[in-house]
Amino acid sequence: MLITISADHRFSWTTEVRTLEGMEITDREIEQMSWRIEATRSLRDETAGITAVVHRAAAEGASPVLIGVLADPTAPEVARIRAFGKLALQLARPRPVLVTAA
Repeated sequence: MLITISADHRFSWTTEVRTLEGMEITDREIEQMSWRIEATRSLRDETAGITAVVHRAAAEGASPVLIGVLADPTAPEVARIRAFGKLALQLARPRPVLVTAA
């Protein structure tokens, strides 16, 4: 999120979507994935989304252990699902805001 303060002290803000290697995923898309994973109890149909979550989590400095578990297709699926949930929580936390004067 970028907050701008104009000379007359008015605020404006924008939300940017983070992109890494052509992959991007929004908080809303992560939430939708969470519901699908909850319903199916499986990551089988979420390969592209999982890759995007791994890239975003790495870019935002999330837990490297959780990223490693989620990214490892040989890890037990229950462990990968749990890692996904914990990473989704880390990514949903408010991030530091950059404030600039206009």
